Amino acid sequence: MHDRSRQSDPAAEVAKTVFDVAVIGAGPAGTAAAIRLARLGRRVLLVDRAEFPRKKVCGDGLLPDARAMLDEIGLLERVREKARELSRIRIYSVGRVEVNFETRSFTLPRRELDALLFSEALAAGARFTKGFVEQCRPSEKDGRPGVRMELRGSDRTVFARFALIATGAGTHLLRKTGRLSRPDPSALAVRGYVRSDHPLDALVISYDASVLPGYAWIFPMAEGRFNVGCGVFSSETKGMKVDLKASLERFLTSFPLAAEILERGERVGPVQGGALRCGLSGADLSGRDRMLVAGDAAGTTFHLTGEGVGKAMRSGWMAADYLEKALQSGEVRDLEGYGAEMEARFRSFYRSYEAGLGWLRRPWFNNWLARKAARSEALRQDFIDILHENLDPGELFCVGGILKRLFA
Repeated sequence: MHDRSRQSDPAAEVAKTVFDVAVIGAGPAGTAAAIRLARLGRRVLLVDRAEFPRKKVCGDGLLPDARAMLDEIGLLERVREKARELSRIRIYSVGRVEVNFETRSFTLPRRELDALLFSEALAAGARFTKGFVEQCRPSEKDGRPGVRMELRGSDRTVFARFALIATGAGTHLLRKTGRLSRPDPSALAVRGYVRSDHPLDALVISYDASVLPGYAWIFPMAEGRFNVGCGVFSSETKGMKVDLKASLERFLTSFPLAAEILERGERVGPVQGGALRCGLSGADLSGRDRMLVAGDAAGTTFHLTGEGVGKAMRSGWMAADYLEKALQSGEVRDLEGYGAEMEARFRSFYRSYEAGLGWLRRPWFNNWLARKAARSEALRQDFIDILHENLDPGELFCVGGILKRLFA
């Protein structure tokens, strides 16, 4: 009998059970899938190399798509209790032109968000084992097809009917299972924390010249903390050497708002970095060999904003629905619709965000658009509609869209 008072089960114990789905990676994508499947009564095993709560390098911002997904999962109110809720996003152009947008967002450390999702998955009935999955391959047990996982440092293997790879920016398992189509990350980012009494009440995103060709952010959090960081996309740095920690230092001292926050406070902890996989590319989403891929492993982070938590949860939730179909029918082909639906629903958004990044990296356009948006309520509404996915950013970041707004 499984002991629910114990968070992690040893590999020797979980090896005794045939699971319906093994979810490899317990970040937002993996836990969303585990919650969905466990609530449907499926035997779910979460596997992650870390114990929870665990630290995770992130901007800690939850934009509208993440809010909507948390609401669908049923955790929005619990997140609201822990998070800081903000009603504005402030964007600065290369020339420090300021534009304000009215839209609601949260900030919450990923340590807390991931722990909340993880706890909900266990409460729904999922089990967890700590371990690093070295390999996951098609196999059979007692004449039943499935997948078999090998855990580092263990002579036991874990068997499940299907698997979901949700390993974030790490590519080890994608490579081992033949699903990796782009080994390099799409972007790199660093962040640090500052504790300050500055009264800032908006998410801040800056394309300041001090961090070009990247961008920077200042996200106010609860208890007087600020997540301050910068990132750069690989498409912007071909043939260049970029020191992101040095870029962050320049931003903290030369960008007036950042310098004021730092002057009124102190740094908390070290600067840490991480990789991002963007553009819904870099992995095979077909469902072959009884496996699906979700979250950052599938490239669900957006270019331009670097936001990925909402789409990570959405991809895990969608993957769970396709895994449930396959479990009901016993047919692997029922997994095939997952990749097609991800493409149909989100491909145009990812392409448009990437196109937008290409335009905004041009200082003249960056400044022109900011000046235009500062004067135009209609253009600011376009940005809000893009954030809420009521408008494809391609309608703004295309020649026709630019010409339309140029002469508006």
